[in-house]
Amino acid sequence: MILRGGALGDFVLTLPVVQSLRRVWPEARIQLAARSTARNLAVRGGLADEAHDIESARWAWLYAAEPSEIDAPDADLVVNMLHDPDLLVAANLAQRYERAVQLAISPITPAIARHHATDIFVARLRELGINDPDRVPCLPLSPEDRDEGERLARTWGGKIAVIQPGSGSPAKNWPLARFAKLARLIEATGVKVFFLLGEAEAELREMVGAVWPPERVLTELTLDEVAQWLAASSCYVGNDSGVTHLAAALGTPAVALFGPTNPAVWGPRGASRVEIVRAPEGRLVALEQETVWAAVLPLLT
Repeated sequence: MILRGGALGDFVLTLPVVQSLRRVWPEARIQLAARSTARNLAVRGGLADEAHDIESARWAWLYAAEPSEIDAPDADLVVNMLHDPDLLVAANLAQRYERAVQLAISPITPAIARHHATDIFVARLRELGINDPDRVPCLPLSPEDRDEGERLARTWGGKIAVIQPGSGSPAKNWPLARFAKLARLIEATGVKVFFLLGEAEAELREMVGAVWPPERVLTELTLDEVAQWLAASSCYVGNDSGVTHLAAALGTPAVALFGPTNPAVWGPRGASRVEIVRAPEGRLVALEQETVWAAVLPLLT
């Protein structure tokens, strides 16, 4: 059983923990209780066998001072990756899984300021005897999801690219006008470009609609559908966001634009080529068009 809070990017950075457990114990039944709906992709891709929404009422006992009722599946090993400064979750897990092996991996630790987050997470697996853990997130898609992605690509001529101009913070966003110019440069190579927008990006959606054909602006997609589009793409370009981590983990050649966040700690890793472009002094407005294009062009050719 692996417990993980956090959003999409946090979940992807955790995947090497799941991958390592699956590789070392291939016959084990791995259960994920996580916040991100990417947990379902992990099940369909074979990394895990069962997924639970850790924010559902079923898991409220984790944070209860005196849980009156505990309804949780059985487990022989519990990997607790929840933020637990008061050790309340640890105490409740010890009560529920008193005979199970317990491994707590804090998602917030001073060591993360000096090393990549994934390296910090998997280092703790040595306590389980896993001395050669995976360090690159790899999220395999189910054959059905792969087929759907290939169908999407064929519909648009076979070669597509996805640009995500948003993120969780305006400070992490490269100017939209430069993304639009980049998209036109990509299209000049014969690749169809699609802009991907999240549910909460209504203002950005209106701005993108003014500079790009609406039939090639992807909105209101489920995470499963986003993964299908990413897997079908010849190239992905995006800001520091969970979707950028997802694209890299799916094996899509990707360019990640970083501003105030340190990519040495939080940068995406992937099985295919991942180029990280850091803005001067962490200011994305200072990141030149030519610098990003120089990173993107080799992925297209």
